Amino acid sequence: MIRASIQEIVNMAEGELLKGDPALVIHGVSTDSRKQMTGCLFVPLIGERHDAHEFLSQAVDNGAVAALWQKNRPLPEQSVGKLAFIGVDDTLAALQKIAKAYRRTLRTKVVGVTGSNGKTSTKDMIAQVLSERFKVQKTQGNLNNHIGLPLMVLTLEPDTDVAVLEMGMSGRGEIALLADIAAPEIGVITNIGEAHIEFLGSREGIARAKFELIEALSPDGLALLHGDEPLLRALADRIPCLTQWFGFEENNDYRAVDIRSLGLEGTSFRVEGEGLEYRLPVPGVHQVGNALAAVAVGRHLGMSVGEIASGLSKTALSAMRMEVRARPAGGYIVNDAYNASPTSMKAALKMLSDTPGTDFRVAAIGDMLELGDLAAEMHYEVGRKAGHLRIDLLVTLGQHAADIARGAEDAGFAKDRIFMAETKQQAIEYIQHCIADKEFPVILVKASRGMKMEEIAAGLLA
Repeated sequence: MIRASIQEIVNMAEGELLKGDPALVIHGVSTDSRKQMTGCLFVPLIGERHDAHEFLSQAVDNGAVAALWQKNRPLPEQSVGKLAFIGVDDTLAALQKIAKAYRRTLRTKVVGVTGSNGKTSTKDMIAQVLSERFKVQKTQGNLNNHIGLPLMVLTLEPDTDVAVLEMGMSGRGEIALLADIAAPEIGVITNIGEAHIEFLGSREGIARAKFELIEALSPDGLALLHGDEPLLRALADRIPCLTQWFGFEENNDYRAVDIRSLGLEGTSFRVEGEGLEYRLPVPGVHQVGNALAAVAVGRHLGMSVGEIASGLSKTALSAMRMEVRARPAGGYIVNDAYNASPTSMKAALKMLSDTPGTDFRVAAIGDMLELGDLAAEMHYEVGRKAGHLRIDLLVTLGQHAADIARGAEDAGFAKDRIFMAETKQQAIEYIQHCIADKEFPVILVKASRGMKMEEIAAGLLA
């Protein structure tokens, strides 16, 4: 993590020292006054509901030794000991400036990862592969936005070889800001889906927003792009550096072949032109595309095929992303409740349909958010997809539960195998009733983050 003197922080933040010892050294940066922050710089952010300047005393009690301070706020009158205060015009902008400046002091290579779906899984796979040879740090939790990414950068250690940083967005200009802070040498775009279409208007708009990562790369960088996406191919003339493509179709530099589903145990595949079989312990053939990005990054950084295969075989995704849990009464829950879009929802349903060895497949799915005027249509299409797959029970929840159900019925799914739950508890109880006499049921639970569908997964595991 960052270790710097107050004077160095003043310079990085383009601020001024209001009070305190310029030689004092801070160890880390935090925006959360509730957490332990011994030796840290406290950055009080101003949100819609709270102004964290009001929580200074709590930050001091938890060990903060310095604080950024927005100049239009009066310095606190109460005693704060030897706390150093750095005056800035805007604490959030100052946090971003400090992270950008600190990044420039590091020799660490940065891999930036974005995409509509799969960016967290891809980040996890890349980090696991690279860990076979390098010291690696990766984005933790949801630290992938204009606040989280700077905080993540400030946790990087000087001896870290590679940092794998996830970059999220909901509008234009956001990825450009993150890339400016992180200065990635390698940029990865997993795919272009419909997530955030409410704000960007079209998949073309989403592609252009994601492409800000690639446009930020230097001429000696590497762009790794999903080659099966025509919208990315169409932007190829705007790429400033070496480009490699990955995917399932021909004309990709890294193309997956001989793909075999191993059910809930994962997938195996080869890369065209290589003899070694890769085994990925994550269910869903669609995850192979993410794995190809990890293969490509590893090869670019000089790793052997054997090292890459070893890393992929140890992949463990972040929580609530294709998280397989055994039920005490038999069978499995697949908790993929962290987020959802039409593309990822259809892929998860296909994974469930392809799962062998089960006597009952249940899809418990909820609303996909931020789809704007297209929401009803896209939920209907997800239902139609479910209606064409080997699924025994479809349980829907949310404002668009009826749209999903209608799509499934129109695709030929029997009406008596669809249940529109009004509450999560009702969904849990109905599923438990339907699987009571099944020996090996598999239940997929998936929706957008705001639906908190992990509560259903937890209830079914109880």
